[in-house]
Amino acid sequence: MGDLLEKLGLDFGTMLFHLINLVIIIVAGALLLRKPMSKMMRKQNQQLADIVDENKRLKSEEEAIRKKGEELITLARKEAMSITQTASKKAIANADEIIEKANERAKGIVDTARKEAAGERERQREIFRQTVTDTSLEIAEKILMREVKEKDNKRIVDECIKELF
Repeated sequence: MGDLLEKLGLDFGTMLFHLINLVIIIVAGALLLRKPMSKMMRKQNQQLADIVDENKRLKSEEEAIRKKGEELITLARKEAMSITQTASKKAIANADEIIEKANERAKGIVDTARKEAAGERERQREIFRQTVTDTSLEIAEKILMREVKEKDNKRIVDECIKELF
């Protein structure tokens, strides 16, 4: 190995010196940088833990908000169903009330029409009686005014009846 070192132009003492310097630099660097590095690592670990905690908190908040949203949606659906049912019941009640009022009006109109028809019928009967009476009197008057044969009498009665109808 000595030959190899000589061929490379290195000597054992110089190498040992460099090796000892390297060990000293590593030990000194480790001693000098250990605290700051350790502090930095703890800080990064704390930041990472804070981020994980924040993530957990946000997930739990998100879950709570999602559940509350689902509850609100369910409540809104129930309320909408209730409003729909109430409106439907009111519409049916209004329809029944309108039908009842229409039936009452129709009954009133029918009753009025019946009364008017009965009054008109009675008036027509009275007119008919009056006409028959007047016609009978005319027939009797004509018969009495002239002495006519039975044939003439029958013809006069038939003419008066035709006038009536």
